[in-house]
Amino acid sequence: MSAFNALILLVTEPFRYKLSRTVTLLLVILGLVATGCRSRALVVYSAAEVAMGTLVEITLLAPDTTTARGWIRSAAAELHRIGFDFWEGEHRGVLGRLNRERWTDNRELIQLIQEAFQISRLTGGRFDIRVGELVRSYGFVNKEYPSQKPDSISRLVEAAQLLRWEPDSGGYRLSGSNATLTLGGIAKGYAVDRVVDLLQNRGCRGGIVNAGGDLRAWSNRNLDPWSIGIEDPRSDTFLALIELRNGAVATSGSYRSRYVAGEDTVHHLIDPGEGLPVRGKRSVSVTATNCTWADALATGLFVMPLQEALELADSLPGIGALILTDDGRLHQDEDMARLRSGKGARTGPRR
Repeated sequence: MSAFNALILLVTEPFRYKLSRTVTLLLVILGLVATGCRSRALVVYSAAEVAMGTLVEITLLAPDTTTARGWIRSAAAELHRIGFDFWEGEHRGVLGRLNRERWTDNRELIQLIQEAFQISRLTGGRFDIRVGELVRSYGFVNKEYPSQKPDSISRLVEAAQLLRWEPDSGGYRLSGSNATLTLGGIAKGYAVDRVVDLLQNRGCRGGIVNAGGDLRAWSNRNLDPWSIGIEDPRSDTFLALIELRNGAVATSGSYRSRYVAGEDTVHHLIDPGEGLPVRGKRSVSVTATNCTWADALATGLFVMPLQEALELADSLPGIGALILTDDGRLHQDEDMARLRSGKGARTGPRR
């Protein structure tokens, strides 16, 4: 079977349902045809869909273009479903109703929230979905960017820390404060995983789903790995090139969603303990077996102190981290070093 590769330029864009800017993705297909086991050519089919506030590019192997288009339509429907249900700005979605009614029995939402709290514990609370009102106060939900007052930030931080997520009457309830949940640091990665699962269940043997920098690739043993380029925010070059056969990459950066307030530049990566945008890093890229964890850990590691972030990544099998600090230095853990060397990461358990 012939090999095919793809080179992807990763970009970072926060999880939003409404598109506020055009996201440019570079997709270079190096090989366009793979021969199937029945001597039938597989086509490489690529399509783009605006969903969850970003441009989602889906590239896949299919037996023919008609099949590929059907797969893409199903993938697009799934993206829009998750964008509707899991964005806190959509009051009719399951997350919006939870924040308003303070209770849910939606099993999918409960499972994702439970997973988010698991990652929060791993990161010592640096990844925290309880900061919905804090993120909203900075204007990253309604696109109105007010000046923040220290006493207001302190109240929102305290409310988030008091919020409880507890089982109640066959579902789960929010209690303890009027804070709300945001899935902005995990829902886009989760959507990528759901689309990949859908495509694999339909019989797709290889492809990439790239949602504005949250990316997952897969291919069977007869196909070469994908070559992935991680964007350098300072130039048009790459910070790193890695090879993935089956895995995910997600990048969090302070350089994409931001605005100027007075003399300060405010970006969307907020420290939940201080209520302020994190300083000291430009980008964090994380590799994992699935995009849900890659997405959330990229946010959590961005908030953590540098050495603590690298130590956590090293302690988690199958997790690689590449961190660009404000001084222009590049840092990586052992798994990322192995991926960049072409040796492959340690095997980690799937969720």
